[in-house]
Amino acid sequence: MNKFITFFAFFIIAFPQPYTCEWQVIANGGSKTINSYQSLSTLGQLAIGKMINHNLFAFSGFWLPIFPGQPSIKEDEEIKNLPIITKLYQPFPNPFFSSAIITYSLEKEEDIKILIYSLNGSLVRILFNGKEKRGRYLIKWDGKDNKGKNVNKGIYFLRFITNNYQETKKIIKGD
Repeated sequence: MNKFITFFAFFIIAFPQPYTCEWQVIANGGSKTINSYQSLSTLGQLAIGKMINHNLFAFSGFWLPIFPGQPSIKEDEEIKNLPIITKLYQPFPNPFFSSAIITYSLEKEEDIKILIYSLNGSLVRILFNGKEKRGRYLIKWDGKDNKGKNVNKGIYFLRFITNNYQETKKIIKGD
C-alpha cells in the first residue's frame, strides 16, 4: 500500500499539470477582450524566468509557458536589449481593491509627473514628481490621497506627463 501511495504522489508531483488562466477585460463602452495563457509547472518550483508581454508580467519556473503565436520566456539580457520608448502602460489590476501597479518606460532621462485625478478633475494624489533615467519602471498606488486617506470607490484618471509625452489612463477603485 505504501508503494502505491508513493508512486501516486510521485506521478502527481513529477509530471506537469496543465493550467489555463483566462483574463477578461470589459472596457471602452462594453467591448470585450479575452486572452488565454497556458503554462505548465511543478509543485514547489522556484521562479527562474520572466514573461513580459505588453501589460502582462509573469514569473515562471522550469516549464516553458505557452503563448499562442508569441515568444514565451525572454532572458533578462534580451529584455534589456528591447527598444525602450516613452510610454505609460495600462495599470493593473484594473479595477483594483487595495493597490494598483503602474508601469511606464522612458526613452531618455526626463522630468516626469505621475498624478491621480478624480472624475471631477481635482488632484487626488501626486505619485511621482521628479527626474528619472532611461528605463522601465513600476510604481504602486495604494489607493490613498495626498493626505493618506483611502479614496472612495469609483473612477480615477492616471496622468503621466514628460517634456514631450502626455497620456491619461482610466483606473477604477472597487470596494
